[in-house]
Amino acid sequence: MFITRCIIIVIITLNVLRANAQQEDTTSTTALSILVIPQLPNPNKVDLILSDSSIRLGSFSLLDIIDQQSALFVKSYGVNGVSNVNFRGGKAEHSRIYYKEADLSLLNIGQLDLSLYPIGAGNFGSLSYGDAAKELGGDAINGALSFGQFYTRYDTLNVMTSLAYSSLLNVNGLAKVEAKLNDKMNASAFIQYSGGENRFTFTNPYLLENKLDTMKNSTFSDLAGGVDLQWKQQENKWSFSTWHKHLFRQIPPGNSQTSITDESLEDNVHFASIGFQRDRKLKVSYTGAWLANNNNYRNALVGLNDVNSIHSFQNILKIGDGRRMNGPISWTNVIRSNYSMANSPGLDGAKSIHDLSYYGRASYQFVHKFRITVGLRTGLNNSELIGLLPSASLTFRPKLNNHFVVMANSSINKRYPTINELYWSPGGNPNLQEERIAITELGVKINRKLKLGSFSSSLFAYHNITDNWTQWVPGATYWSPVNLKQVVSKGLELDISLKSNQFRKLRYNLGLKVNYNTTQNKEVYDTSFVEPNNEVIYNPNWNVNVLASLSYKTWTLTYHQPYVSRYFISNDNLYFMPSYSTANFRIIKSFKKHLSDWRIAVSIDNVLDWQYQVIPGRPMPGRVFSLNIIYNLKK
Repeated sequence: MFITRCIIIVIITLNVLRANAQQEDTTSTTALSILVIPQLPNPNKVDLILSDSSIRLGSFSLLDIIDQQSALFVKSYGVNGVSNVNFRGGKAEHSRIYYKEADLSLLNIGQLDLSLYPIGAGNFGSLSYGDAAKELGGDAINGALSFGQFYTRYDTLNVMTSLAYSSLLNVNGLAKVEAKLNDKMNASAFIQYSGGENRFTFTNPYLLENKLDTMKNSTFSDLAGGVDLQWKQQENKWSFSTWHKHLFRQIPPGNSQTSITDESLEDNVHFASIGFQRDRKLKVSYTGAWLANNNNYRNALVGLNDVNSIHSFQNILKIGDGRRMNGPISWTNVIRSNYSMANSPGLDGAKSIHDLSYYGRASYQFVHKFRITVGLRTGLNNSELIGLLPSASLTFRPKLNNHFVVMANSSINKRYPTINELYWSPGGNPNLQEERIAITELGVKINRKLKLGSFSSSLFAYHNITDNWTQWVPGATYWSPVNLKQVVSKGLELDISLKSNQFRKLRYNLGLKVNYNTTQNKEVYDTSFVEPNNEVIYNPNWNVNVLASLSYKTWTLTYHQPYVSRYFISNDNLYFMPSYSTANFRIIKSFKKHLSDWRIAVSIDNVLDWQYQVIPGRPMPGRVFSLNIIYNLKK
């Protein structure tokens, strides 16, 4: 109500000034061209906590962050193992991870692995669902994770450190410094380490007598570090960022095996980028990035020592309307170029893919309540024209305060097969066709201010139809990808949050996130591979996430309860993984003195000692205790 009154006063004042000006001069301007019109939010985009998550949530990886702050299904092969994320019943290849707008998703030869990205490299992020993932012009057909580095205008120095030890015999440490060097220069640097043995007891259903077993061959070490520089010159902004991550992990034997294996993965990841941004009436930004990963797979028992590498050279150019907050019209153009080359014994030499894409979007907001947005994506994939991929959305807001927003959206997108899907030997399928997805979304978002805090909620329904869905199916000796004729994915996403006022002695925060999804093979090309009308594997119908915290003075209690329903692991839907749910508690005691803040956190994860597996034969740990000492300095 207050915002509405202020806008009415501004309009009246501008009209009076305009009337006076018309008496003196024939030249006049309309109030609409001067009035700042609040932009409609993107309802299908969720902000994330990144670099300070070790302080607030005890996270040391992107896997933990996504697991705690969303209801997405994270497919994990065990502690510190390969892991990827599932948006809306899709696969890892349907998702994308962007850092400073560069696509990081190809680090593992086209197979998404959340373990390869350091969280210390960024301090803000977002999850974009469905058509919202198109904003960066890529081919994320179900969702995307974006993160980067942001510098505040107020802090000259920000130091964050965290050191944790858990009953898994793991040590985690993160240190990050953000500094304002002068009026033109900002800089940040981070270093992150984790290592351990991951020896824990679990229930092994394959043992005939004593079913208690201990995890073997499960050591790992993870070291990452990097710097980020930002230089401002009037309306221009230059940036440079680079980081490196070394990750070594043993691959423990599956719990159905009786012999001890000796397998390991070692990754060396390099990233470097330069950026330019010019903020004027015409807003221009450019990012050039180089991404590389050298991966070494060893299997001592069979004498394998495979060296795999992938290099990606990317250029992203964005041109848009720099006056979008001063009028009803906004527009953006994105041009992306990505040349990726992989070399591996499994690929029988070097293979490459070159993508060139254009994405344009224009929106018009009228009568302050409606915004119409149209978009178009096109480009080349290895010299093949991908066609015209349109999108359109309508957003409605009855009032200017964004308390209530409704959105309807429809779009078409494409994804081409990865290097791994096409050429891996044995199993690759060079005859795979591109996936084409039609997305339909309808959602509502509500925000309300209460006497004791604030309430926000959103509900989205979606219906996706994917032609030529790429599905890996088991063969006699290896898996191979095939195209399903059509897969239909539909579901609901619910997000509810209730927060108290920030400056109360007793503060609370309650969040509930629920995803319901069903993904079925409606039509198949060959019934010998997959039966029609079956559920797609590794797609739970229900994902629920409850996160609650209660703070009083210097004490904070945090409770986190995820739930994942059962999901099929065979294409004939005869075998499935049972549902699981873990309860996690965290108690934090704060000690504040001037500008510094010390915290001691004690955590108990999986309090009920739930015995579960996400991947068959890869047990997850039971009850885990950890101690975390945290220091934060701001000035």
